[in-house]
Amino acid sequence: MATLKQRQKAELKALNLECDARIQGKKGPERAAELKVIESLKKEMQQKHEREISEEQQRQELAAEAAAEEQPEDDSTTNNANSNENGAKEEPQERKLSRARQRTMKKEAKEAEEKKKRQEAAALKGPSKREMEMASLTSELSKMRLKIKDITPDGNCMYTAVAHQVQVRGGPTMEIGDLRYQAVMSMKDHPAMFSPFLPEGETLDSYCKKVCNNGEWGGELELRALSLALKRQIWVHRLHSPIIKWGEDEGFDPDDALHLTYHQHQYALGAHYNSASPIDSLD
Repeated sequence: MATLKQRQKAELKALNLECDARIQGKKGPERAAELKVIESLKKEMQQKHEREISEEQQRQELAAEAAAEEQPEDDSTTNNANSNENGAKEEPQERKLSRARQRTMKKEAKEAEEKKKRQEAAALKGPSKREMEMASLTSELSKMRLKIKDITPDGNCMYTAVAHQVQVRGGPTMEIGDLRYQAVMSMKDHPAMFSPFLPEGETLDSYCKKVCNNGEWGGELELRALSLALKRQIWVHRLHSPIIKWGEDEGFDPDDALHLTYHQHQYALGAHYNSASPIDSLD
């Protein structure tokens, strides 16, 4: 068992090094895709290691039973065997069945104990950050007669959430590419409004080229640009924070606002946007 654990430890170390190499220097949707592959690889290795440990334990148990069976029987066992020929033929089979049942019961008891420990640990740990964030946002939105509409985390979540808001509030169906184009045009039409807030080393032209790429994550700059393009306020609801109201300074009608929710803990990949629909909407 010690040798098995050493080998598994070496395999896990090698996998971690491979995973680090896979995501090095990658960003956006490419990094997200690699993280999904890494998650799958680690899950497969964990299952493989658990299966190997279980098989090794079974081999050890069988070896111990075989050694026990080789021990000489006492006189009473021999006399009983001689007194009943049929019993002598049936007893070993019955003993094997009993031992097989004992192994099954032992395994079931061990699994039940491990499950109980996991449940107790989870109860002591309390709700996850994701659960607490979702519960808090849901509670705050309900006061405004809103509910969370889950959006696919594919790098386009902010744009998809805006498109969903436009449609659910009576507007036309909007394509992601069209929204990206409108955001770019707003930035280029108002360079003084956006240039000071660009990432270090970016020009407005280089940044706008990235915004046009499908899967390129959108954030505050793009929300401000879309607010100007759509001439509507865009409200972003966040955990334990005041609502960010893009377009408020421009005097856009707050009753016509689009509502998004910002999540830090919903997905392991990082920040995410959902749509906040009217609570009585079907979508």
